[in-house]
Amino acid sequence: MSFRNLQWLFPIVVALHNAEEAIWFPKWSQRMGLWHAGYSPSVFRFAAAGLTALAFVVTYLSVRTSKQTVWTYLVFGYMAAMLANALIPHLAVTLARCSYMPGVITGVVLNLPVLSLLVVLAVREGYVSGWKAVEYAVGVSGLLLLSIPVLFKLGRALMIAILAALLIPGSNASAQPTREAFLGRKVTVVDPQMDENDAPKGPASVCLEAPPRRQCYTAPPAFGKNPAASLIHVEKATPAILFSAESYGVSGWQIHFALLRPGKGQELEDMFSSDISVSNQSQHAFWQEPAISDAQIFVTADFVWGP
Repeated sequence: MSFRNLQWLFPIVVALHNAEEAIWFPKWSQRMGLWHAGYSPSVFRFAAAGLTALAFVVTYLSVRTSKQTVWTYLVFGYMAAMLANALIPHLAVTLARCSYMPGVITGVVLNLPVLSLLVVLAVREGYVSGWKAVEYAVGVSGLLLLSIPVLFKLGRALMIAILAALLIPGSNASAQPTREAFLGRKVTVVDPQMDENDAPKGPASVCLEAPPRRQCYTAPPAFGKNPAASLIHVEKATPAILFSAESYGVSGWQIHFALLRPGKGQELEDMFSSDISVSNQSQHAFWQEPAISDAQIFVTADFVWGP
């Protein structure tokens, strides 16, 4: 067994690991209250596909070159990063929460044994050596972490570009039908266009389509980014739409929530008795506490600066 031939196992392992994450991570993250970046599962899967393609590219270039080249060091660094990724966060989070984190199965069953073997072979056969190998392991791991938000932004921009290409020219907003249906009625999220500074040109809104009539809810003026809507059951026979939209911000922003049901006339009624807006550092979830209420309880936890 030589590193030159076996290194093709690396991108295959990465592909299987990223596939496990792409299938189950978005829903798991939403359930754990960690998915607040405003990026859809499609954007997450775009990023996973990009990282998988990168693994195949650097492996191909490494195979075509000899020992101690930049490509062998890059593929070695990528292997080290995926080894670390199997331990932190996947194995660590799974053990800490006593529940499955998507990616841990392939991380433990494939990444750890296969990549450990490849890393040992790379060093033993002289493809990498010394502190240079350590530097690439640390450096590539850092670059991969930095690349994830970049890939998210690229994926979102691609999704928006595809959507814009399908819209009628001159439209000021994009209507995005969701997969949710509320009592047989289609739910449509209206996402306003962004200006040259990536700030929304107006507030986002969500609509229940006819019949019997179109009913809509519009977020407060500042909230126009990354609108989303999901169907929940407050009680067994009480469906509602949880709608969220973000304000414009760079290092921090607000997220507005509304719990909606059909109202009078052309409006959707917000079941929250007061404004619910939290920071992008927050978490939220629906809790069931029968001792307090038969209905689900919407709970938020926010980050607050303090001594």
